[in-house]
Amino acid sequence: MNINYHYFTVKTLARFAGLREGDAQYVAHFSQQVDDFIMNAPFVVKGAVPDFFEQNGLAENIGNNAWIFLPCPTGFNLLNEISHDYQRHAMMPFHFITPEPLGDMESRGGLDRSKYRCLNAEDKNAALINRLAESAVNEAKPGDLKSLMNLGMMFHTFADTYSHVFFSGLHGWENQAAIQSAEKASKEALSEFERLMFKTLPSIGHANAGHTPDICDYSITLIMKKNENERLEPLVVRNNSVFFTSCSKNILKMLSRANHVPVPDDFEAKLRQVAWAQTVNDEKNVEELTKSWSKAFPNIEYHYNKSDYFDFGLKIILGDKALMNSFEITEEMLMDIHSPEGDRGRAASILSTEEVTRDFFDYNELAYKRVYAVTGEYASIGRKEQIKDLKILIKKYESA
Repeated sequence: MNINYHYFTVKTLARFAGLREGDAQYVAHFSQQVDDFIMNAPFVVKGAVPDFFEQNGLAENIGNNAWIFLPCPTGFNLLNEISHDYQRHAMMPFHFITPEPLGDMESRGGLDRSKYRCLNAEDKNAALINRLAESAVNEAKPGDLKSLMNLGMMFHTFADTYSHVFFSGLHGWENQAAIQSAEKASKEALSEFERLMFKTLPSIGHANAGHTPDICDYSITLIMKKNENERLEPLVVRNNSVFFTSCSKNILKMLSRANHVPVPDDFEAKLRQVAWAQTVNDEKNVEELTKSWSKAFPNIEYHYNKSDYFDFGLKIILGDKALMNSFEITEEMLMDIHSPEGDRGRAASILSTEEVTRDFFDYNELAYKRVYAVTGEYASIGRKEQIKDLKILIKKYESA
């Protein structure tokens, strides 16, 4: 799903469930942040780093009250998505969650790739997402920011089981798809060129179906394979609005439980007010979405800025100028921890900061714990090697 659901719908549902403005904003913000946080390269942190990261090989003390810290990316970054490691440790845990932990499935051997497919949370076999949801709801406490952050992050993945059902986060035949129809207000929403373009993309996630699985007011028919050697056939046939409303009912119930209040008597009527068709055509246009949702629900405050809780001052110690120039990477992009271009540049740079927020550490800890719940490891060997690579860069810089 897009920000139209992950932030705006979740914020609306949180207020329907009676959460205070600050708590509702926190839950909705971190529901959307899962898509936006892509920081993949280690950097130097001045000052204390929580023990969790050192204990699990995700931070290393380099003396002088400084640490190399390895963040945990959760969002979509086209530069990284072709990597199997990124697919396994970012796309699967947060967007295409497997029915069971990967370790449990793979330990049985002879795994059919169709078993990697994400299942809708209402499916009786979708055990893992429902365990995570139950835990997040039980641990949530009004005013307790870390538990509300965890709740928001869980809602992102929970909602994605509705939009991403039958797709996996890995590159494989299970994601081969073609758009048979994608209608908005009973009219075809995509050109033939767009459909053909999507078919040429690597079969990672729902790339072959474009954004059609995520758009709230589309009715779609996607042809896919049930098994590797079978032909494509209609496998996803749905009205997204109806299907996503079912998701909203479940999220509203969970929010009411987390807030320790009964489900509102009028929640069915309230849910009918969430008419996604009244929103703008571009479901990623935050400014237009804010206007549209504020008009529909004038008593609810909507404001999303992906840097609200993670805005800290990175300083460039050493940057690869050739790389920055070749990708037109500016120092401003390196500072922006949500920039895909900057993320590429940071991998060949030394950056440091003295202003890491508690929210940032909490988010990364919760993200790593999610990766562990799905994969059985906090980070791959390749990810941990990034810390060693940065240490080498630092030594070269210090000896120059």
